[in-house]
Amino acid sequence: MMRHSLWASMLFCGVALAGVEQNVDVLKTIGHDLHNSADLTAKKPAPGESDDDRLNEALYAGDFAKAKAILSAMLAGGGKKPFFADETMATIDRCIAAGKTLVVPAELKAIAADPRNSKNFSADDTVTAAVALANGWGVAKDRKRATALICHSQELTIAEFEGMTKFLTEKTSGNFLFCDHVTSGLHAGACEGFTQDNLKAERDRKLAQLTDTYTSEQKSAFAALRKAAQSYFEAHAGDEQDMSGTLRGAFYTGELGAMDEALSNYVNKFENHQLPPADDFAAADAKLNALYRKVMKETDWSDQGSVTADGVRGVQRRWIKYRDAWAVFGPLRYPGTTADQWKAWATRQRVKQLEAGFAPFGAENR
Repeated sequence: MMRHSLWASMLFCGVALAGVEQNVDVLKTIGHDLHNSADLTAKKPAPGESDDDRLNEALYAGDFAKAKAILSAMLAGGGKKPFFADETMATIDRCIAAGKTLVVPAELKAIAADPRNSKNFSADDTVTAAVALANGWGVAKDRKRATALICHSQELTIAEFEGMTKFLTEKTSGNFLFCDHVTSGLHAGACEGFTQDNLKAERDRKLAQLTDTYTSEQKSAFAALRKAAQSYFEAHAGDEQDMSGTLRGAFYTGELGAMDEALSNYVNKFENHQLPPADDFAAADAKLNALYRKVMKETDWSDQGSVTADGVRGVQRRWIKYRDAWAVFGPLRYPGTTADQWKAWATRQRVKQLEAGFAPFGAENR
C-alpha cells in the first residue's frame, strides 16, 4: 500500500476487501521499484499538524463527514484556496452519498466465477468487486455500491479516485474498467503488462498450431530461435529505452510485446512464402558495424536517461545470437534460402533500431 499526500500526490482511504483472486502476474520491472511502500498505520494528527494533513488523515480513514468539515473550514477561512479543492469536495460528497457497502461471500464467489472479471485488470480485490458491481458482471448492477467500494480502495491515486467516482456517479451506461482511468506510472505499467500477457498467450497458441507440422529438427531450431529472441527482446526493451520515468513499466512491457508480435507476424509471412529477398550479408554487416561504432563513440550517454553504452553493448551481444538463430532455422524451414540471406535480413532490422535512437520505438523500427 502507498501513502499519499492530499494535494500533490496520491490518496488512499480505506478498507481492504479479501476473497476475489485474480490470476495476474504482477508486472516485473527491470531492476527498478515502481514505487516505495510506506507505513500506513493509522495515527492521530501530531501537534501543529496542518489542515492539509488533517484532511488527508480523515480521507485516509474513510471519514468523509470529517473530511468535509475540515475542507469547509479551510475554504471559509479566507486564506489561499487549497489546490483542487472544488474537485476534492465533489469527491467527498460522492463518497458520503455512496455510503458503505459489504460484499458478502456469495457475491465474491459469483464475481470470481464470471470470466469478465478476470479478463480485465484491477488494482486490488476492492476494485475488482467495484468493477463487477458497476457492470453487473456476476452480481446485480449497482453503481452506488461500486462507488462506495472505490471510496474505500487503498490502491488509487488521487486523480484515479476522483475520476472513478465521478464516472460512476455521472455515467449510467458504458462499462467501468479500472485501466480506463489509471493515471499513475505504476498502474499504467500493470495494465499494459496484463494486456500484453493476454496478447502473448494468444500469439503463443497460434504459433503452436502453426508449428505443429514442423519436423523435429525444425521445431528444435525454432525453439532455439524463440529463446534467443526473448533474451534479445528483453534486453532491448529494458536497456535501449530510457527507464528513468514513472511510465517505464508501460514502456518496457509495451515494447517487449510489440517485438514479440513482430516476430509472430514475420513467421506468418514466411509461412505464406513472403520470404526475405536475396541480400548481401557482408554489405549489411559492414553498415551495421559502422553505425554501431558511431553510436558507441558519438552518443552523449549523459543525455540518454538510463540507457548506457554497456547496456547497448549487452543488447548487441544478445542480438547476434538472435541473428544466428535465424540463420539456422531459416534454411531448415524454408529450403532454397541461405544462412547469409537470413543474417542480412536480421541485420537490416537491427540497423533500423539503432538509427531510431533510444526512445520508445515505432513498429517500423522493429
